[in-house]
Amino acid sequence: MPTTVPCIKPTQNLLRSKLKNLILLQALACAFPAAWAAEGANPGTSQDATLKTVDVQGNPVSPYSNWQEPDRSTTSTAYQVGPEGMEAFGSAGGANSYSLVSGLPSVKVQLLDPYGMTNKIGGNKGLRVRGIAAWHGANGTVDGLNLSGIGPGAGYLTMFDIENFSGASLAQGAVPPDKVNLFTVAGALDSQLWWPSGDGERTFSASAGSFNFQRLFARVSSGTIGDGTHLALSASDTSSDLWRGPGTSKRGNYEAVVTSQIGDWDLRFLTAKSDMDQHNYRSLTAAQAGDLNQFQKLGFDATPNAASPQNYYNYNRQSFIETAYIGEARYRLSADSKVTFKAYYQNEDGWSLDAISAPGNTNRVRRWIMDHDSYGVTAEVDTHLAETAIKAGYAWTSMDPPGPPSAQKLYTPTTTGLTFASATSNTTTLNRGWVTLSKVTERHQFQNLYAMGTQRYGDLQIQGGARYVRETMPGMAEYNKIGVGDLSYEAALKASSGALINVSGPTVNEWLPYFGLTYALNPNTELRASIGRTYGAPSFDMWNSTAKTQTQAVAQALWNTLKPELDDVIDLGLRLTYANSYVEPVIYYAKIQNKSVTAPSPIPGFGTAFAQNVGNGHTQGAQVSWGWTPAAAWTLFGTAAYNKAVFDQNITGITQSIIGQQFPDTPKIMANLGASWSQNGYTVTPVIQYMGERYDNVTHDNRIAGYFTVNLDLGYRQKTTWGKTDYSLTVLNLLDRRYINLIDASDLNSGTTTFYPGAPRTLMAKVAVSF
Repeated sequence: MPTTVPCIKPTQNLLRSKLKNLILLQALACAFPAAWAAEGANPGTSQDATLKTVDVQGNPVSPYSNWQEPDRSTTSTAYQVGPEGMEAFGSAGGANSYSLVSGLPSVKVQLLDPYGMTNKIGGNKGLRVRGIAAWHGANGTVDGLNLSGIGPGAGYLTMFDIENFSGASLAQGAVPPDKVNLFTVAGALDSQLWWPSGDGERTFSASAGSFNFQRLFARVSSGTIGDGTHLALSASDTSSDLWRGPGTSKRGNYEAVVTSQIGDWDLRFLTAKSDMDQHNYRSLTAAQAGDLNQFQKLGFDATPNAASPQNYYNYNRQSFIETAYIGEARYRLSADSKVTFKAYYQNEDGWSLDAISAPGNTNRVRRWIMDHDSYGVTAEVDTHLAETAIKAGYAWTSMDPPGPPSAQKLYTPTTTGLTFASATSNTTTLNRGWVTLSKVTERHQFQNLYAMGTQRYGDLQIQGGARYVRETMPGMAEYNKIGVGDLSYEAALKASSGALINVSGPTVNEWLPYFGLTYALNPNTELRASIGRTYGAPSFDMWNSTAKTQTQAVAQALWNTLKPELDDVIDLGLRLTYANSYVEPVIYYAKIQNKSVTAPSPIPGFGTAFAQNVGNGHTQGAQVSWGWTPAAAWTLFGTAAYNKAVFDQNITGITQSIIGQQFPDTPKIMANLGASWSQNGYTVTPVIQYMGERYDNVTHDNRIAGYFTVNLDLGYRQKTTWGKTDYSLTVLNLLDRRYINLIDASDLNSGTTTFYPGAPRTLMAKVAVSF
């Protein structure tokens, strides 16, 4: 993605120079693939068929298969992605957990650049599962912890290098109670950290590619120190020019890990930091999206244009520093019982500039200031009661907004700079100056209490349990902005005459039951069913659009309307597993309640439209995943899905009928097809992805054509007495297709839909040395 100023920091320059000294000679020998296969096959068993085991450079032994396949340990619809799957589908830029699950059925991941470096400011980061968007920031957990689960910044999506993960998982449909993601209507994504153990390993890699892409990565682990301590350090430096328009994107990542075994205690600690600067990509209008021959590479202006100075690329950029600390402790009570404690702290500090459009106010640049943190703890016990496996736990997460936004100001752009003028009113965003000057008076908090049991009766396995969610919305105070100058956020609060309104956050409580079962018809065939309730975000975006501009009574009344989306889901599936293949088809149905849509106010005398949880609808569909190792040198894999996601009721106050209309940016048909051939150290891995047609709004005024892309990895592994060297050449969008990638549209279109084209053909070469 793009870059903000200042881009490369002194510490990044030092990292770059040292890594270059270590691997420059190897980097000259660029040749072949991203997916590596060992010679020979490991067909598995009839009870747990896996694709062939592959030795993947730079990754640990994974608890998952090397590719991607269904998780057979659960009755839910869940998938696992191992090291080779991460290589095949992970972003070439080395971060972004969304990319790791992009090859799974019913999953749509839309990245704005070929390397997955781009952070799109706002809540839509480009993930939809079964037609449901993962709104409100970087959804997903890291080792089960909700790092930066809500917010417009990059969050954990840029903080961790993919080489530092051992795998990823995604639960769809009815999510089991022990998956304590903040929101689960779009599934429960988790990225598992690679904790060092065993022998020490040193891995160095260098990548270079189209659009001046460069990446250096290093990870060094100590091996065992003393009786059971392990250390690991890693760092990366990644940069690229924007593929359309001027600008750059740069990121430096750093990570330190310590693990120790003390008696029955397994202790782990990690600290990670990401320093990211980038220019933004320019969105297209509907008319421009319909003419990609002319507008595919449209970007922001390299120099300010007097007619539209807001489109100058240096007025559209962002800069963030992400920091996280994670601690974990496990204690084994007995052979079949253990307790696990986890805690984390995460901070996001930065800002963004972006051109905005509003009625009567099309020539403005918004500066969004963000300095917020989140922290939390979990405690879990795993044990057995007679023949029943029991898991119970508690998870608490506390976070500081945004979202909703708490500090935003507008500038009038000129060809010589940005001009700020103090606001003359508190009730309109058309004035220059501070448009949002809020103070958080109560943090946004989530408490989860859950329990589940697993029991087997011969060929029948039953899982059941529930999760109790208690969410307390943030308390917010909006300050008087009249006369407040172009100050820092803290200074602006002090300069204000005081708070105009102060709302306290309501608390909602919900039970999320879960029940699932599997029944083995024979050693190769298993029936599966699961049913449960999932949890989605309340419409707290109303704060920025409406609530903060009202009187105290009206603002509190609006804030009290907040409630979560609740989806009741049922999945029915079949698992067919053989010695060298598997097939898993699934059909599903989900009833949606309280979906967030933009609708007129229900409060008499107050007619402004704002985000509310008043939409009702359903999703239904079918999906299948499969894998086959027909011979020692071959692996074949694929997925296909049909997804229908529609409204069942019209919205009061909205004239158009939306019943039965597919959600925007939601294709009904999606599919992936891939193969990997490996022989004598050489590997060839093509992957074809198909995305069906979509619409840009719920009334289907504008059809977006479907498309397919082809990616190709070529690779060669050279083994020596001291280690191994891996060479790869990756070609993304091999056929150079032109297509619309991300459509940023609310599910009930509010007239602000924007479009982002997919990247053209991109080449990347990589060399990695491990010893």
